[in-house]
Amino acid sequence: MKVFMDMSLEYDDVKIIAIGALGTARQVVEYDKEMNNRVSEIFVPYMSDNEISNIISTGEKLLNLKFSKDVKEKIIKFSCGLPSICHQLCLNICFNLRILKTQKNLKVINVDDLDKAIEKFLEEKSDSLKADYDTSVKVAKNARNNLPEKIIEICLNIEKDEFTYEEILSKIDNKIFNIKDVDKILAELVSIKRAEILFFDEYSNHYRFSNLFLKAYCSLKLKDRISNGIKEKNAKIIERLLDIIEKDVHKKIELDNQ
Repeated sequence: MKVFMDMSLEYDDVKIIAIGALGTARQVVEYDKEMNNRVSEIFVPYMSDNEISNIISTGEKLLNLKFSKDVKEKIIKFSCGLPSICHQLCLNICFNLRILKTQKNLKVINVDDLDKAIEKFLEEKSDSLKADYDTSVKVAKNARNNLPEKIIEICLNIEKDEFTYEEILSKIDNKIFNIKDVDKILAELVSIKRAEILFFDEYSNHYRFSNLFLKAYCSLKLKDRISNGIKEKNAKIIERLLDIIEKDVHKKIELDNQ
């Protein structure tokens, strides 16, 4: 960005659009104060279910594939509005089935194909899931209590896709934690400082986990307190993550069909 900023002295019309660089323009400015008043923020909302579905449909037409209804519904729920997850799962399916070009005959994609794609996704992402979780719950060594971890645990125990500030606060022990600290940590949990483990929707005033894979990892980590000595790519852990995610997705699909 600094390179383009310097080039603007010579080229008046030069512009750069950085997609997904950071959550806010303010965070960009924090890296370099000279960027202040030179950065505009464009809000990019999470994709709707229909938009995610259109990504799959476009790929179907181009590659002569047919995703079953169950597979489509699951990919949409797994994606949580993030096109990158949708693209990666579909790409994994194609690679696993050695689909590298348009098929001569229609190829049907079933749930087994998706399960293998998810397993591959988790194997590839397990290190980053661990890193994101560790970043989100990191506190000083001398801290008596881990408030970030407690808030994440509360969010999981609410057992809803979205939850309000009041719901979180109602489960906080006021004798141990004060509201100012809770507000501070909540703000950090939706920021890059704590790996953006939560997402806050300003329109609905609801929080939710940024994606189902991270939510499932948090659930597994907090319930079983997995030892740091255990390799995260262990097949049993992957299998249990799949079980947690599967239950979550089934719950979402059932609610949508009611």
